[in-house]
Amino acid sequence: MQAYSQAMFEELRYYGCDPGNASPKRYRVAAATDLPTAFITFVEEHGLGPGPGGAKGIGESGMLAVASAIANAIEDAIGVRVTRIPFTPEHVFTAINSPTFRRTSFALSTSVSTH
Repeated sequence: MQAYSQAMFEELRYYGCDPGNASPKRYRVAAATDLPTAFITFVEEHGLGPGPGGAKGIGESGMLAVASAIANAIEDAIGVRVTRIPFTPEHVFTAINSPTFRRTSFALSTSVSTH
């Protein structure tokens, strides 16, 4: 949920030199209602037992793939590579209207070649 929130919502906005949403009431993070009703997750155990102090760490390494997976889904759907998180409608719109915009061939193909 933390990685999804970072990829889709979290952004510190500035108005001049002042942060405009740096309070819990104004800084948007994902809520439980932003998630699908069901999703599959797993933690693979290494079988070597607990670490120091009985810790079983997975850390934040799983966060790295979430934004990349969402960026790939956006590119597959509309043919635009969005490279700035969060993936807000404004950021996607900006990417589409960028002077360097180049629609990827995957999104343009409507049929599969048999050659």
